[in-house]
Amino acid sequence: KIMFPIKDDLGKTVGFSGRIFNNEENTAKYVNSTQTEIFSKSEILFNLDKAIPYINQNKRIVLMEGFFDVMSAYTADVKEAVCSMGTALTINHAKLIKKYTDNVVVCYDGDDAGLRAAYKALILLGQVGLDVKVALLPNKMDPDDFIRKKSKEAFRNILKNKLYDQYDFVYEMIVKDHDLAKPAEIEKAKNALFEYLNKVASSTIREIYLKKFSN
Repeated sequence: KIMFPIKDDLGKTVGFSGRIFNNEENTAKYVNSTQTEIFSKSEILFNLDKAIPYINQNKRIVLMEGFFDVMSAYTADVKEAVCSMGTALTINHAKLIKKYTDNVVVCYDGDDAGLRAAYKALILLGQVGLDVKVALLPNKMDPDDFIRKKSKEAFRNILKNKLYDQYDFVYEMIVKDHDLAKPAEIEKAKNALFEYLNKVASSTIREIYLKKFSN
């Protein structure tokens, strides 16, 4: 395995993560240290300690899914990138991000699983009052693939010029998931939209998107 020392936001090593590099079948891709008083996957973001100066400089965090995405982003001069440790984002992660910035760009894998993970992340990030944008990568690529197969400049361009508003992203995800020609599906979509907006949106934003959905 490739071994990664895992550090907290103060730069202290609190655990380790090992990743296989020969992609053996029936083998977990990542194996992490067991949970201890100082190491909990739900409370640590990989690379945050090194990213803090760039977060302060760029006034944002770029949130990714994997270690290699973060490392490739670093080579592309996106040094404010962090990721959760092979686990879904938690409210503790969101609160940790809030300590350092109010602005987040979610840049997950471009496949269906990545889009759904981004959707869930937006709900948590919105609940702690973060301003969130979403970077969508083409052809179901992850950030690591995109940077290696396209270019570092193309990746920076997406993060600068092609970001989706959090509410537009969630709205389109909900609409795409339901057949709005069927009354039962309209009801399901409405409930999903209500649930999201009630958790994270101001009354003004709620009114805008409910009117849009009604139309």
